[in-house]
Amino acid sequence: MPNLTSHVSLALATANEVGLPSISNNMGSYLLGATAPDIRIITKQSRELTHYSGLDSTVLGDGVERLLSENKEILDSGVSNPATQAFISGYITHLISDQTWIMTMYKPYFGNRGIFPSETLANIWDRALQLEMDRQDRPVWEYASSHLISAAVDVSVPFISPDDLTKWNEWINEYATGSFSWDRLRSLARRQTVTDEAEVEQSVEDFLSNIPAGLERILSYMELDNIETYKSRAISRSVESLENFWELRYTA
Repeated sequence: MPNLTSHVSLALATANEVGLPSISNNMGSYLLGATAPDIRIITKQSRELTHYSGLDSTVLGDGVERLLSENKEILDSGVSNPATQAFISGYITHLISDQTWIMTMYKPYFGNRGIFPSETLANIWDRALQLEMDRQDRPVWEYASSHLISAAVDVSVPFISPDDLTKWNEWINEYATGSFSWDRLRSLARRQTVTDEAEVEQSVEDFLSNIPAGLERILSYMELDNIETYKSRAISRSVESLENFWELRYTA
């Protein structure tokens, strides 16, 4: 799935497409929401709990549907203030972007043993492509950081405690100051359960020794799909989901 940097980038692109003042006037809350499903990094919750859908889901948007059905009050403008509504909008873009990656990038390619016979290496190449997207999107923090400084102040949601949300806001602000490094691919490889560590390490080093060639090799297995086609799908589907959310909000 996309890294936090790419989630922020995708959320910004979606906001530009939707063009809602309710989002643009609460951009910090919106962008914090776009990172918030990954709050489990600090809370240690299960992914299914924060993303409202399992990795094996086959229905795009079921996570959003469950988020809204389990927290009906967030549709009520009398209960949820504008910052909270913007936060939920960002949260929705994260859920949709993750599911779009799983269903259109991971499962058809990296999860397909007919294309990538080694599950371990496939997972590493999946991560490598995500890292390349992260690298491309890194400049987004120059814009987002100023909005995220105190983004949690006016947000109140039933599924994240105020204390946890404040801590996450602080964590994100620190994360935004970091720099990109391909060394993260080595860290991922070390976390894999493998039968041949030497093979995996050598494959990673081969990739890192010539990253452009490594990326070209990965994409050669993916027919017409690439980072740009993924982004286009994720943004389009996020726009549709946000339009549905705001329509539900006005009719709730």
